[in-house]
Amino acid sequence: MNRICQFLLGYACPLPCFAQENAHQEFSVAAVVAFRKGRVPFFSLGAKEGQAAQRPANLIDKDALVWNPETMQTALLNSEELIQNVLNRFLQNVPAMLDEMNQLLKAGDREGLVQKAHTLKGVASNIQAGELRQKASWLAEWALRENGDSDSQAGEWMSQLRKAYQALEDAIRGSGLI
Repeated sequence: MNRICQFLLGYACPLPCFAQENAHQEFSVAAVVAFRKGRVPFFSLGAKEGQAAQRPANLIDKDALVWNPETMQTALLNSEELIQNVLNRFLQNVPAMLDEMNQLLKAGDREGLVQKAHTLKGVASNIQAGELRQKASWLAEWALRENGDSDSQAGEWMSQLRKAYQALEDAIRGSGLI
């Protein structure tokens, strides 16, 4: 089962999230690519064509989580010093990154915005901040589409990104880990 998670997620998933009966199921390359790009949820990969996907009861929606400290601690080898260092650097650097993204948006620099949003997505993934990661991903995808979409949509996503960061900062500071 972890081999499926390794292939789909790019890392060995620590969650018991994929139903055992699907452990040997084959997925099309297109389905895996759509999943890895965030276009379809993990549980929908096993849905039959024309049938709505059902979220398994034991699946945690990692993108709905503001922060998953237990998974982050495991990924950081439960090293108290490393966890504190990573979280402190995150809290120090991300506000400036958000300000810079806002400046890039106002200047119409979509390429720069894509780079910063992608960096934020990676940083958020490193600390298991699913909601922030997802919102950064949406903003990067918007910036990649150079089809004259309204900048007001990107402004709304920046606002949501800031709210997600604030909720995450509150969760981190209230966790007792720093």
